[in-house]
Amino acid sequence: RLYIQDPPQTQSDIAKSLGIEKSTVSRLLAEAREKKLFSVTLNLPRDQKLELDLNRAYGIQAVVEPIFETRSQKGWQTFTCLLAESAAQHLEGPASPLQSGQRIALACGATMRDLVNALTPGTLSKMSFSQLTVETLVEEIVDQSPFTLITTLYGKWREDSSVYAINPLPGTLRDDGGAYTPAYKPCRDKLIEQFEVLDVAILGIGLCRLGAGDGFAYICEKAGVSREELMRNNPVGEILNCPFDKNGKSLIADLPKLGQVVDSVGPDRLQEMVSKNKKVIAIAGGAKKVQTIRVAIETGLINYLITDHTTAKSLLAKTN
Repeated sequence: RLYIQDPPQTQSDIAKSLGIEKSTVSRLLAEAREKKLFSVTLNLPRDQKLELDLNRAYGIQAVVEPIFETRSQKGWQTFTCLLAESAAQHLEGPASPLQSGQRIALACGATMRDLVNALTPGTLSKMSFSQLTVETLVEEIVDQSPFTLITTLYGKWREDSSVYAINPLPGTLRDDGGAYTPAYKPCRDKLIEQFEVLDVAILGIGLCRLGAGDGFAYICEKAGVSREELMRNNPVGEILNCPFDKNGKSLIADLPKLGQVVDSVGPDRLQEMVSKNKKVIAIAGGAKKVQTIRVAIETGLINYLITDHTTAKSLLAKTN
């Protein structure tokens, strides 16, 4: 009570007032947090001016969260997790673009995993969920596989919602000639059928960097795609595990090894969705992604961005 009262006392103040060591106060507070006897919440305001400026500059809806990037690898992981958690709060809040009864599809990746983990069960009802991408390395990167994420999301609204999820085995996506196998083609057709009636797509935006330690780099390395093969096509970034160029065009057809283990609705269908004023929501930020995010916006791959303060300012600097 002393620690969270208004005004709160510091640990040193509490130690003095109770006549105990500060280390004891620190230990007791740690135990209290662990037992969830109290919690500390933040209600930091979004930067509405930056959001309006992004709307004017790019014609998109934007949510700018008060989150700031740090330089270390551990700091980057914390940053992306905080961005995903903030996105979850926004998607569940009063200004959310999501509504009960909508059809929603999800991409994969660490940001999507953190988003799904942060969402609160039962916030929305009568939802229909499906995948935006499929890959056949599920057993090796299960925490980020599309099948795992979409079924976990469905599990939070199981009682009155539905899901279409695909979990193909390795080698079942395409035959040696690059065509969809007879076993997989009905699944692909159903995936596109689900996409055609979507209301909202939610995804991340990534970089094309082999050896980066992220899901896309891992898939490329396991598929046998070399850095030379990848960079020969001048990719700007990746979306739905599809590298895309400066025009927003998918490069997956130019990388047959990658196409053997990855299938998605593709950037071209995202552009169709944007042209119909349906929501394609990207959760992405960080200094190294500014150019990739800008291309995704300008080529019509997304029309709704949830990002951080610094990325928003950098995107605006590019337009001046």
